[in-house]
Amino acid sequence: MGALVGMPWIGLGGLGLLGVVSAVAQTPRVAQRRHLCVGGLILAGVCSLFAAAGLWTIRGSILSDNYYSILAGLVTVTILPPGRAVAGARLRAAWKGLGLLWAFWGGLILLVGSYVHNRPADFYASLPINVFLLILCRRSFPMPSLAIQAINTLILLLIGVPFFDLTLRLVPHPARKRAEPREELYLYRNAERDPASFARWCSTFDAEWEKVVKDVFVPDPVRRGNPRPKAGSHTRFFDSTISINSLGFRGKEVSREKGNTYRIVALGESTTFGITMREDDSPWPELLEQIICERLRPQRPVEVINAGMSCWDLTANLGRLAAEILPLRPDMIISYHGYNGFGMIHGVVPLSNRYVVPLYRRRPVKLLADCEYRLRVMNAVSREQAWLSARTSSSVSPLQTDYARTYRELIRIAQTNNVKLVLANYSMAVNENSPQRILDFYRRRYPGVVYWIKANQIHSTIVRQLAQQHPQVLFVDTHPNLDGDHDKFIDLMHFTQAGRQQFAETMFAGIRDVLVGDIAAPAPENNAADEQGR
Repeated sequence: MGALVGMPWIGLGGLGLLGVVSAVAQTPRVAQRRHLCVGGLILAGVCSLFAAAGLWTIRGSILSDNYYSILAGLVTVTILPPGRAVAGARLRAAWKGLGLLWAFWGGLILLVGSYVHNRPADFYASLPINVFLLILCRRSFPMPSLAIQAINTLILLLIGVPFFDLTLRLVPHPARKRAEPREELYLYRNAERDPASFARWCSTFDAEWEKVVKDVFVPDPVRRGNPRPKAGSHTRFFDSTISINSLGFRGKEVSREKGNTYRIVALGESTTFGITMREDDSPWPELLEQIICERLRPQRPVEVINAGMSCWDLTANLGRLAAEILPLRPDMIISYHGYNGFGMIHGVVPLSNRYVVPLYRRRPVKLLADCEYRLRVMNAVSREQAWLSARTSSSVSPLQTDYARTYRELIRIAQTNNVKLVLANYSMAVNENSPQRILDFYRRRYPGVVYWIKANQIHSTIVRQLAQQHPQVLFVDTHPNLDGDHDKFIDLMHFTQAGRQQFAETMFAGIRDVLVGDIAAPAPENNAADEQGR
């Protein structure tokens, strides 16, 4: 069995020798000789250490399969018989203790593994096993009162915590119901009035988003740290449907051949991808397309492709242009980047892209899952605050940062391929004018919020000045009626539907004149993107 799981030779040797020693120790000639039994016990202990070391080398998967707990159980069955055959009460107790150690290890693997991987059936099956082992241990060996008290406490926890959790789940209570978007618990005015409901919302939101990540995202084969939408996949996020088309973009199907269509590509982050929660919610690229068609009534088709990528920054999106974006022959690219790339403003303000709000993980015992989640959030926040406090600002010019250099590369690619480029600054729920009480509210989930505000100011300076240096680049200021309006955000950077509608309105106003001129002109027969940048 050890060979089947890839155990190294030291572990296989330990298991094999342990079996031999246990078998020999049961023979009458050896069992009645004390010195041989003692030597065999010592050898069995050493072999157990080798076997445990072999299992520990594969610890990355030891909790993922019940196979390992079964293996520990078989070792227990192998060791316990000598405990009844050898002479002397102490020797028998020592052999039995070694066997119980293996039994406890197997029970612990089953208990922890089923908890971590959310296997409720296995978890609740492991509880009576571990309780039985604790009771057996208490009755088999003389113990001081402190050890007996510790074992009794463990037994009570193994029985009481799951029972209490099940009771809480069965008894209806408004504070434990699933948080719904219509309650708007994420808004400051509601969250401050009811902190417990806000905490419930955060847990529900994170659990829902974790499901989305599993359903429609896969690791990018090139940029392995970034997930990308899986072509042709669908899922639900609260009451909203998230559909990925055959080209890997969110939204309706798009033909590779654009024909007479005026094509706009919205390039951005999760704020562009769209954290939609209600049935009638839509990402802003979809809203922008509706506004263009309804108000301009163009004579040729107009489509806005949602190329937003959750967790991706501008640098990663630049890597997609040649293979995924330019072959679609876009007439216009709208860049709405910000938060994910703020780390590229390093040297100007102390920033870090290390902090990620921990996701809520489902466990067999929800009570423990809630406690685990809150501890992980507190730990992540404290580590991030300590890291940021140790950093200092410098006098680096915003246009000398990596963010500015990356934008220049985007401008160069757009110019080379004869694509109109629109740069937009970034809007967040808070800004430099936000009251301190609101900043404190957002700091609970975003410990570096003050630094992010400073980074956002610098980012706005970068895109505005680069647009001024390149007259062919259009700049759209998204801040009016949006930046700092926390009622239009579900968190620090993701819009509510009202926020997405406002963004689409602002974007339409900013590009309207260009659209009127372009759509009125006949569609070009060729596009430079066919010749360059592929």
